[in-house]
Amino acid sequence: MPQQLEHIFIATLSTEPQGVTRVLDWLLAQNFPIVETIVIHTSGEVIQPSLDTLAAEFASGAYPGIRLRPVLVAGEGGPVADIRSG
Repeated sequence: MPQQLEHIFIATLSTEPQGVTRVLDWLLAQNFPIVETIVIHTSGEVIQPSLDTLAAEFASGAYPGIRLRPVLVAGEGGPVADIRSG
């Protein structure tokens, strides 16, 4: 029997953490064997509540067997507070 590959879900975090959990829920419903969720985020204080909400969701056992790994965007000058587009 072939071994099933493990998948890592990589997402960017905004001020609305449900954007991450909705896609994760969809991937799980499609039977993707997600073992880790990497959330890329800035250091802006407006992002911290979203990060806290996600951490609490994972800590509550909502996603058993899936690790949450926040990754802070940083450059040579240190952490990035915000990213502009436009």
